[in-house]
Amino acid sequence: MTYTYKNPYLDHLIYIQKPARYTGHEHYSINKEWTAKIAKVALCFPDTYEIGMSHLGYKILYNELNKNENILAERSFAPWVDMEEVLRNYKLPLVTLENFRPLSDFDIVGFSLQHEMSYTNLINMLDLGNVPIYQKTRSNTDPFVICGGPCATHPEPLADFTDLFVIGDGEAIFEKIILLIKKLKDQNINRKHILEEMSKLTGVYVPSLYDVEIDPVSQLQFVKTDKPIKMFTVDSLANYPFPTKSPIPHLTAVFDNFSFEIARGCNEGCRFCQAGMIYRPNRERTPVEIINGLIDGINSCGFDTASLTCLSTADYSSITPLLLLLLDLFEKRNITLGLSSLRAYGLNPEILDKISQRKNISLTFAPEAGSERLRNIINKNITEQDITTTTREVFSRGWQKMKLYFMIGLPQETNNDVREIIELSNRLKHIANSKSKRASQITVSVSSFVPRPHTPFQWCAMDALETIEEKQEILFQLAREKKVTLKKHTSNISVLECLIARGDRRIGQVIFDVWKSGGRFDNWQEVFKIDLWNKAIVTTGIDTSIYLNSISLENSRLPWDHINVGVSKQFLIDEHEKSIMAEPTPPCSKPNNQIQHPATLNDFKKTFEEEKKKLLCHNCGVKCNLPQTITKRKEGFESIEQMKSDDLVKKFLDTNLNEKIARYRVKFSKTLPISYISHLDLQKVIARIFRRSNIEVAYSKGFHPRPLISFGPALALGIDSLEEYLDFHLTYTEENPTRLLDQLQSNSEEGITFLDINKISNSTRSIQEITTEQVYFFPLKESGNNSEELLANFNATTNITITAINHKKGGTITKELKKFIASASIFSIPEQLSRQLNCSLTGIKIVTIPIDSKQIKPSELFQILNDAGIITTLPIKISSSIGQSL
Repeated sequence: MTYTYKNPYLDHLIYIQKPARYTGHEHYSINKEWTAKIAKVALCFPDTYEIGMSHLGYKILYNELNKNENILAERSFAPWVDMEEVLRNYKLPLVTLENFRPLSDFDIVGFSLQHEMSYTNLINMLDLGNVPIYQKTRSNTDPFVICGGPCATHPEPLADFTDLFVIGDGEAIFEKIILLIKKLKDQNINRKHILEEMSKLTGVYVPSLYDVEIDPVSQLQFVKTDKPIKMFTVDSLANYPFPTKSPIPHLTAVFDNFSFEIARGCNEGCRFCQAGMIYRPNRERTPVEIINGLIDGINSCGFDTASLTCLSTADYSSITPLLLLLLDLFEKRNITLGLSSLRAYGLNPEILDKISQRKNISLTFAPEAGSERLRNIINKNITEQDITTTTREVFSRGWQKMKLYFMIGLPQETNNDVREIIELSNRLKHIANSKSKRASQITVSVSSFVPRPHTPFQWCAMDALETIEEKQEILFQLAREKKVTLKKHTSNISVLECLIARGDRRIGQVIFDVWKSGGRFDNWQEVFKIDLWNKAIVTTGIDTSIYLNSISLENSRLPWDHINVGVSKQFLIDEHEKSIMAEPTPPCSKPNNQIQHPATLNDFKKTFEEEKKKLLCHNCGVKCNLPQTITKRKEGFESIEQMKSDDLVKKFLDTNLNEKIARYRVKFSKTLPISYISHLDLQKVIARIFRRSNIEVAYSKGFHPRPLISFGPALALGIDSLEEYLDFHLTYTEENPTRLLDQLQSNSEEGITFLDINKISNSTRSIQEITTEQVYFFPLKESGNNSEELLANFNATTNITITAINHKKGGTITKELKKFIASASIFSIPEQLSRQLNCSLTGIKIVTIPIDSKQIKPSELFQILNDAGIITTLPIKISSSIGQSL
């Protein structure tokens, strides 16, 4: 067993929540050698690890950049408030997860901007990473701070903190930017001149090169330029294959599955949706690329859940045959195809039949507005008949759950429109109950509309906080009356989101003041502090009304007008005016205003070849080739038919995971970084290792099949163990168990070493039942001449108790612990093991025994030793005796 793990936070991880956020060294993480020649970029996500590791764009950039041998890209995430306290108290810098280098050591520090309420985290990460916060104070030796993502299309609130913004698809342009900055830095070119060179690239905005002025009409600052910054767009996603071997989080991420991007962009034309405007044109990955990518990703990563991701999954052009094939494929391998975000209307009945067999699926409706009038205003191209028809189809197939998503505060909304949210939900509940044998569970979620830049509603007003709360009260009163389950979003966060989204450079001072006062994670209700924002707004003298009220459509210049996202301003004006007349615009991606794409190749040919229907262009300003789109879609349908006989698909189907034939017991060790994950997460990590190893573990029966892998007693976070055990059932008998051990080790994680394997009978008792003793080594932190004397006193004590919290009944309980200790003695470990585990040679060896199936916890041993004056570091589990193992 080799041990190379180094981490500057190691001494502090045991004292914080979720230490696995900061350990790194995950499977498929890329650790390149740190050399002077290579360009170094820190990819920063201004939110927690488990959110950032779920973001697909972040994964794409990480993999694309590291493909280049001249670029080193490493990851860093916003530390939670407890970890920030540690960093500041001990004067530790924020580091990356690969080489554990401070952000200040990098050539470039890049931020992915997904949400405006993460901006205080961005400033905090710069400060913790020893990077000057303001752009104007950075010297030639400081990193260049680059921001990208959807929020970079309205960048002005961060202009004073950012060297340059990347507008558009980053996977192509970012690599070029990095290499050019590195080249110019190596030539000792002045920082200002480097920025001037950057500004010549398509998709790059350098705010320090532009002046701003206040528009007399809108009263907002606008950027003075005659040449708008043009967004950089990748023409074809095929040139950038989706990564199938990205770092796998050790702890459970927000999306704990293998997610695959099937398309980028959306042509539905919802007038409130910024993503649907800025990500045009719609670009789809081919079905062959999707199927091959999913199979490769599942085999490589070991997840038992996969999901298809894009802005609107149901609007992928060949979604019906693609889903039918994938559902058949995954069913054979006990893999769940995650469909929780797949909206229900627009799905083919054959799809509904197929997925209705999976009883835990909860489909979603997103009507957005309760009344059809308001849906026409926002261009949500569905009628109440569409919704009710699909509700009948869904619940008649046995569904029990439905989620409904709405917004309040939409343009031209009345209180009757607000009430109609609950009335519509109630009508759907009655339909669901009439079609279902049991009471249906319907959940209504309501958020507040935020008028966003680059949309037809960018000129509309944001509802005042008081108005939002009045509408929420209307909803809650009616929901109680109709017995509808209602959830709402935090209204004051939505108002601030609008303030920042439509903000100019003056808002940057507000963000800075909030950060300086302690604002962090402002999209997290548990730590959000509205008083900090209110105080900062008063202190800076900002008139929030100019950002929150309606903006004149005539001749007003906006803070984001200098960013050309492709969609023309005239198109946005036209759509805005059509909304006033409640006139919808049909999607340009579907013929004849249909809500479904053709379900089969024959349907496709009938629609486009026999009936000669065409896709309708609305001249939004974005270049696209609709005839070519139709041709590619036909090829997609044809390729799915061919894939059914593909060798890769056949091999994926050739398995039987339902038979329980043979049982094996494995001994393994777990050390850093794995020792800092929970027992539940360890179980998930081990299960993924088995799947990556292509070992056909048997599964349990029922609606939620689970791999039949069982473990010994759980260990607390932070405790290394040299000897752990697990049992598993195979669907076959392996004549050479050592081969299984080799497979597991070759697909293992850093920190898990598989040591031994034996075949056991099905009647052998579980590890939990037959563990007879456990041996721990407590390295002495303060070795002195009195260690033996203190230990002798410890051993002579007949009664050792601690007071613990009774989590079940509340209050405290007294626990007698001495009876669990079989022996305690001075002990020295081999020097090599001391180096591997980064601990002292000498310590206390304690042998514990279970009594009445109860065990003493290592943390309790640690406490009573230190109470006795024997100061140690965290223990290491040396061994377990498991009685008759075979």
